[in-house]
Amino acid sequence: MRFVVIATYTAICHAEQSEASVSLVRETLRFAQGDNPTIVMLSAAKHLVAVNTSAAICEKFAYLMESNVHYPGDVQEQSMAIITVSKLNSLGEIKIQYQGEMIERLADGIIIQAYWEHPLKDLGYTCFEPGDRFIEYYYTHRWFNIFDISNASYERKGWYCNIAEPADICDDQIKQIDLLLDVWVDPWGTPLLLDEDEFEVDTKLNEEQRQGAQQGLHDLLQMIAAQTAPFSYKPLAEKQSV
Repeated sequence: MRFVVIATYTAICHAEQSEASVSLVRETLRFAQGDNPTIVMLSAAKHLVAVNTSAAICEKFAYLMESNVHYPGDVQEQSMAIITVSKLNSLGEIKIQYQGEMIERLADGIIIQAYWEHPLKDLGYTCFEPGDRFIEYYYTHRWFNIFDISNASYERKGWYCNIAEPADICDDQIKQIDLLLDVWVDPWGTPLLLDEDEFEVDTKLNEEQRQGAQQGLHDLLQMIAAQTAPFSYKPLAEKQSV
């Protein structure tokens, strides 16, 4: 992951030919030498401000900082680990399986990243496109997961949240039973509850799963309303001007 971040920052720098480009490349190269990533990124941010870098470049850099600044400086080997994610139905059967890259292990879960490698999928309220980046949060005690989604230009699309049983997390696998309900949250923090009808008529969910799903939805909506990490919204005024 460390070198992915370096490459990303370097690409941003080359997008704008200025003194900031040279400074930011110099700072990110220090990342490869084992410096604390938080210090490196904050130092690079100071260079951006000092040379009056364009708002577009600053916004991209800010998003990358938000996504990566929490990474421990000593997780290079861990962050390169490949994780297989299996989405199961209520009977424990695999419905979707894909691979991602581990970012960080938490006391109560794990954070991974994956990329959309399928054709464009238009959902109406958003679309998933090749190259979209998914930062995925899985928890061992919460009845949901959270996908923080951005496009190939590092612009956040929103958060896709699956109501699901607490994740079963092993060294190289994540297994989670999906409970049908989903929540989409746009960049301004507006939630959209999905698949309620499917949840209501499903005959395979047991009572424990139904109760867990309702509790998970309640807890998730509280996080969304409180803007608890990883939720962080754009000002509503920006939405009104779009």
